[in-house]
Amino acid sequence: MNDHKQHMLTALKAVFIPALRQRGFKGSLPHFYRNTPARADFVSIQFYSAGGSFVVEIACCPPDGPAAGPGKGLPISRLNTTYFGTGRIRLTQEADKQAGEQWFSFGPRSYEPDQPIQPPAHYEAVAASLLPLLDTQAENWWASHQESHAR
Repeated sequence: MNDHKQHMLTALKAVFIPALRQRGFKGSLPHFYRNTPARADFVSIQFYSAGGSFVVEIACCPPDGPAAGPGKGLPISRLNTTYFGTGRIRLTQEADKQAGEQWFSFGPRSYEPDQPIQPPAHYEAVAASLLPLLDTQAENWWASHQESHAR
């Protein structure tokens, strides 16, 4: 693992994960889940294989798990966003929505020239940029999909 990714992980643990915990999420990097009476919500962080960026995916299912598909019969704590195929979305910054950009950049990719490690504030700012998206995109998306999970 390169140093940039390690610094990004540290920032996510300090900034983003506590915000997930405050919202009732359990789990550990890269997968988190939350049970509610109406549904189960999921958040996953996926780092780019070449480094330097990551995406945040969200999904949800009925509170007792998916009725069909690869995750059927698994406990909620064992599921993550990868079980939901097209039933998941990626969070994206509003400015990047038009271009379809969904990657949060924090450092160079393996095929780019080396760059010096940034101060912790750089990585913390990337992690902090996710916080408003929990309210403006994730919570709204989960709530809008709650109806499809009503039984």
